Amino acid sequence: MLLNTLWSRNRRSRTGRRLFADAAPALESLEDRVLLSADDIAGFTQDSAWRVGASDENNFQFTNLQQWSQAVTWSDPVTGDFDGDGNEDVAARDATTGQWWVGLNDGKGHLDTTSWTTWAPTAAWTDVVVGDFNSDGKDDIAGRASDGVIWVAASQANDSRDSDSQNNNGLNNNQFQNQAWTFWSTTAAWTDVRAGDFNGDGDDDIVGRASDGSIWVARSDNDTHFTNENWTTWDPTAGWQDTQVGDFNGDGSDDLASRTALGQWWVATSRNTNDDNNTTNNTFNNQAWTAWWEGAGWNNVVTGDFNDDGNDDIAGATNDGQIWVALSRNDNHFENQAWGQADPALGLHNAVVGDFDDDNGDDIAAQGTDGNWYVASSNDHENGFDTAFWGGDPALYNRVFAGDFDSVRD
Repeated sequence: MLLNTLWSRNRRSRTGRRLFADAAPALESLEDRVLLSADDIAGFTQDSAWRVGASDENNFQFTNLQQWSQAVTWSDPVTGDFDGDGNEDVAARDATTGQWWVGLNDGKGHLDTTSWTTWAPTAAWTDVVVGDFNSDGKDDIAGRASDGVIWVAASQANDSRDSDSQNNNGLNNNQFQNQAWTFWSTTAAWTDVRAGDFNGDGDDDIVGRASDGSIWVARSDNDTHFTNENWTTWDPTAGWQDTQVGDFNGDGSDDLASRTALGQWWVATSRNTNDDNNTTNNTFNNQAWTAWWEGAGWNNVVTGDFNDDGNDDIAGATNDGQIWVALSRNDNHFENQAWGQADPALGLHNAVVGDFDDDNGDDIAAQGTDGNWYVASSNDHENGFDTAFWGGDPALYNRVFAGDFDSVRD
């Protein structure tokens, strides 16, 4: 199959010491470029390099952002806008020392990397997530320790473009402030832990499902505290998989969706109501929105607004390469449509969602086992993906992200 027919058109988103390797590779110069708003892809490689595929709206241009020490055992590589300047930054934790290192991105291919805080290296951290938990415009990092305490490393950074954020030596005073925000039971086996704004108040919250099926939301109070609330319960024997967070009904609050072993897609839509005492009641409303054939071997399941209607949709591929999109119809159901065909021999993986061609509709990027990257661009007309080969990259990634990593180009 020709590379550009991967998806056929089937008619029809602290300061601290610097830590660099002894010999970092030269960085491609991204200076003297014009503003670019298309999403890029970035990832942390198996040889400890942060690497970016900068989108020019038709291709990815791959280069190393920065090589980090290969002598360190890195855990939990994440991305987020930790200084609030509009560029996606990168972070990872030294598993031996517990130090969190943050690489602030200037949008021109340069990372300013320093240590921002330290987490206890013996705490067996799990379910590390990124979100703006205090609604200050800067992303924070949260994680749960082995004693059940959920800690938030809240960014104290100022916008790196602001001269007031610098000390007398001209260096930025950037750090995380660690605080214990809540506690979850250590006897429950927590799964599907995600960040999202489930009550639509502008603060990110954390959701998780306990082993008894109860779904709990750690709701941010916009300060230094989560309030734990049981919003609903799912059948603990249903075999839930491919759990997704998205605003599937377009009401401004994030919802939770997951598929059972029998193929049913259930959506828990967020409901926030006030009673007679003006007390806010937060719950999820569970409804079956559609079903996918349980024997299809679904893979690369992702969420995005693929038809640009303001409602998030769900896409996935079958073992034989069919690409299906469950389009949200904003009336408590998904409409399943076949949007294309992939060659299963390509071994697509590392699927991420972003607006890579800057047309406002979400697209899907995925890497083949040969290192080549392909983008399925939504054409916003609800009849398929326009797909092309976007670049070759031999790097092996531990984790891949989408976002605005290169805000300028030639």
